[in-house]
Amino acid sequence: MRKGIFIITGIVVIGLVFYLVIGNKQSEKESSDTFILPKLEVLTFQIKSFEEERILLEMQTMIDNKMPLSFQIDSLSYRVLMEGTEIIQSTYPDSILLEANDNSQVDLPLTLYQQKISSTMEEIEQQNADSIAYELYARLYTDLPAMEGEPIELNFTKQVPFIKRPEINLEGASIEKFGLETSEITLTVQVINPNQFSFQIRDTNYDFRVKGDSLVSGNIEKTTSIASYDTTSFEVPIKLQLEEVGESAFNLLFNPEETNYSFTISSTLESQLDMLNNSTLKIENSGKLKDLLN
Repeated sequence: MRKGIFIITGIVVIGLVFYLVIGNKQSEKESSDTFILPKLEVLTFQIKSFEEERILLEMQTMIDNKMPLSFQIDSLSYRVLMEGTEIIQSTYPDSILLEANDNSQVDLPLTLYQQKISSTMEEIEQQNADSIAYELYARLYTDLPAMEGEPIELNFTKQVPFIKRPEINLEGASIEKFGLETSEITLTVQVINPNQFSFQIRDTNYDFRVKGDSLVSGNIEKTTSIASYDTTSFEVPIKLQLEEVGESAFNLLFNPEETNYSFTISSTLESQLDMLNNSTLKIENSGKLKDLLN
């Protein structure tokens, strides 16, 4: 009797194991067959900085996981095209956890080099376009067994406003007062806005060097408004204590023909255009002092 019970119990256990194994494989197959691709969306672009040879941006994207299970993106590589021309290839450095039925924001850094995008920008300007089409192509590698090492390929296209690079330059310098102890110099800074919208500059930091030595540096908190399609200048007053700056001041005052200078300036932009607001405009001018002095 007991032997019969053991046999029946063994059959039940074997059947249960068989059911679980087959059921698990079937579940994996159904999961693979019903895998729903995540959705990629470009939310916004944010210009971080206009620099001498490049523009730094951040592309804010959202990845929407429509699956009822969480999974991790181990690697994300991406390409960005501007009006059909590839401008960047890169890889996101961190892994990304996509929660079940949830979305994650991923901020992708972009570096646009002036030399690489200049011809495309000129073509857009000649067409009098007011926006640019950016295309994002992303390849996602996940830890899902169902994907078997194959990448998930996603893409998205977004139109963004066409923003021309503002310019900021050191226009000139004039000696207002010369004294044996203190001299006063005024630097004139020019800001050019080639866009159809206005903006303001604030929190301006500057550094003026003569023969590589810092002559004066400082900060201007004053806000200056730059109208659309306009050029505006503002002045930076400087007081020099000759005993502190020594040879640099001497070269500035008495030997401008042979003396090199460099001027670095950085300002924060305020704009109603979100893409531009709180970006930084940086520039460095250099040359002979004789070309700078009025």
